[in-house]
Amino acid sequence: MRRICLIVVLALMAAPALMAQETHVGVGAFFDYFRWNNAGQNFFGIGGRFSVDPHPNVGIEAEASYFFRRTVSGGNLGNGVGTISFTNPDTRIVPALIGLNFHNNGPLRVFFTAKGGIVHFGNRNFSGVSGFFSNFKNSGVNRGAFYPGVGVELGSGRIGLRAEVGDLMYFLNGAQHNFRLNIGPQFRF
Repeated sequence: MRRICLIVVLALMAAPALMAQETHVGVGAFFDYFRWNNAGQNFFGIGGRFSVDPHPNVGIEAEASYFFRRTVSGGNLGNGVGTISFTNPDTRIVPALIGLNFHNNGPLRVFFTAKGGIVHFGNRNFSGVSGFFSNFKNSGVNRGAFYPGVGVELGSGRIGLRAEVGDLMYFLNGAQHNFRLNIGPQFRF
């Protein structure tokens, strides 16, 4: 623990010397929260992000996250698809997205992002499944996704703390809206 604190203090002390350089590439890790509205469940996970800024106020970002397996006991899939119920299925959700990030510059970056990609829903340990989930017993299914979000990044130079909130929509008989929040460090080079 002391080593980690020492590394953090040294990194913060070195930050002013690194601020003078322009940044074009970013790498980040984050803690991710996902509220799956159709199942009425909260998922927690981790993720990573890579970005390239071809313009000072526009970035291209790619990200992926993994939500830890969780037992889902049932829920309504909406739009008349029906209700799901099964015994002890372990569900995991893996979104992979790429898109644009529009931001200002400075020690407090405010940004808007719009990304598209896929969301993978995987399950195991099924026994009576119906509706949407009957298509992926003991395997998974991919759904197209769109993610609009807003956020802030605090810090200047090479190290920042980024928080983002948005709507991770996947498409099943129309858009299915799900709240998403992530927070974590961002490193710029």
